[in-house]
Amino acid sequence: MAKASLGTRLNYRRDVTRMRLSLKAATIVLMVNVLIVILVGSLFLLHFEHDYNPRVKTYNDALWLTWVTITTVGYGNNYPVTGGGKLTIVVIMVLGVGMLTTYFSVKSAKKVKDIQDKRRGLRMKITSRDHYLVLGWNDRAPFLLETLKKMLQPDRVPIVVMSEEEEQPDEDDYVLFLKGRPTTERDLLRANAPAAAAAILLAISGGESDCEGDARTVLTALSVKKLNPDIQMTAEVLEPENISHLQLAGVDEILDSNMLLGNLMARSAKHFGLITFIGELISSEPSEGLSKLPVDDKMAGMSGDELEMFLLSEKHVMPLVASSDKGFERYSKGMKLEAGGFLLVLSSTSSEGSG
Repeated sequence: MAKASLGTRLNYRRDVTRMRLSLKAATIVLMVNVLIVILVGSLFLLHFEHDYNPRVKTYNDALWLTWVTITTVGYGNNYPVTGGGKLTIVVIMVLGVGMLTTYFSVKSAKKVKDIQDKRRGLRMKITSRDHYLVLGWNDRAPFLLETLKKMLQPDRVPIVVMSEEEEQPDEDDYVLFLKGRPTTERDLLRANAPAAAAAILLAISGGESDCEGDARTVLTALSVKKLNPDIQMTAEVLEPENISHLQLAGVDEILDSNMLLGNLMARSAKHFGLITFIGELISSEPSEGLSKLPVDDKMAGMSGDELEMFLLSEKHVMPLVASSDKGFERYSKGMKLEAGGFLLVLSSTSSEGSG
């Protein structure tokens, strides 16, 4: 193999040095050089002006003259009178002013870069706990965020979105955006996934096949579950045959939007208005629509009439569906509820309004 030329090696060394020198290091180097110019230049000024200039008798006088020169203030009450002093001032101006200007330019560039990185979600590291994670971004994400904000913002529960989008997809200050890959533990740690209360995994198809999109979702679920075994996860699936893979990855709730929407549209053709009714229920305020109510020991011990009276008077809801060993059943008064299960309930105010 031919040996690299001297020019190639020098260029390589310059590129390596440039990569290793961060903006912070560059600002420190510039500031140190400015200080050297000020301190050394003041010594030369004092040497040339001490015996001839009544305004430069001490090192402090020389420092003051150097400083007002570098900062281009130029009060006019102090100036060199000797040739050596004037030459020193010229050198100080060329070196000092140039380096000081470069220093402030680098600082400004660093500030702009920090702002851009923050906007792109590159610098932030989440410290919140019990927050909600939205992992990935697709066309349904804006609607999902609007509903999440309605439910969580009154209690100031943080929402953190992590995706590979180049720019922050949502401009709301309440939502924290991180640019990253939800499949990697490193980026999930930036989102503080170990302390999150719940995660929503959005399916990403785009240029990929649906199977590849589901594979990414499965990998994301595995990474999240490894960091936070107790987290509740909801995920979209693009291909129904991949539901079992998501279940094995620890996803608690899986949405097959194609199946759900297909069934809903078919039923709406026979029961016209069903889509409008369900849409109003799920898009209403959390206190005015469908919600999930855990069944405690007190509720499990009530008769059907007692339970309905309790729910209407205390919770202002009506039971629709109950969980059981068989899965989910339409609620009836004779049903025996089990503690630890839950009821799907409808706000009584919402039902009165719809009726």
